Amino acid sequence: MQPLTTADLAALTLDNVALSVTPTKTGDVVTVTMNRPERRNALSLDHMHDLIAAFEAVAQTEAVGVIVAGNGPAFSAGHDFAGHGGSRLPLHP
Repeated sequence: MQPLTTADLAALTLDNVALSVTPTKTGDVVTVTMNRPERRNALSLDHMHDLIAAFEAVAQTEAVGVIVAGNGPAFSAGHDFAGHGGSRLPLHP
């Protein structure tokens, strides 16, 4: 495994992960910052895919830890239902 470099983080941010997350590296630790402050970092489906892609990329490195942070006034407001367009979600008994 190769260490995560600044170039790797730049490629991850620009190529593989949408700008809803920004990974940065300090020593052996990567901070993945959620960047949807206008939605209070609520977890839309696309945002969750971005987070998963960032975690998978970091897992391929020698990072010893990951910190998840939220940009703006809230860490995360939870699930973002705005993208469901009024559709009904299935209920589980």
